[in-house]
Amino acid sequence: MSSIWFDTTDTGEDVRKQTDKLFAYVEVGSGGGDFSRLKTISQKPPYTAFEWGNFRFLAVVESVSLEFIHFKPDGTPLRAKATVSFKEFKHRKLYARQNPTSGANTHNGVWYVSAHERLDTIAMQVYGDATQWRHIAAHNHITDPMAIYPGQPLVIPALWEA
Repeated sequence: MSSIWFDTTDTGEDVRKQTDKLFAYVEVGSGGGDFSRLKTISQKPPYTAFEWGNFRFLAVVESVSLEFIHFKPDGTPLRAKATVSFKEFKHRKLYARQNPTSGANTHNGVWYVSAHERLDTIAMQVYGDATQWRHIAAHNHITDPMAIYPGQPLVIPALWEA
């Protein structure tokens, strides 16, 4: 992406209140935007979803640079052009399982509950993480996770949709 424009001329508010939010996506731990120094999963860079109409992709922000264009007489910036560089990211757990032997019991994003399955075991098979069962429950408006039944269809959301 080449540019994102911010303009607070109408309100007179300091435009940095808006542009500073961009830097939260490149400030990871003490390493700034240098993701190569990350040692643990808790230090992973935050991701963002970029959407334009039906187009959507997950990304990490690699860099942000700002150019302030317009100022109040006292020097307060009112307009800025941000140049943002994204790197597309989609975690492997967000892709549907492709191999018929992988155990996925899905059809077009729908999981049909088998006997003795629970939401946590389904989440483990779909996402590789049993703790993600709440995403499935919330997306399907399930208030009692023990009340699912064999043959019940469950829509399996991508993790960022839940």
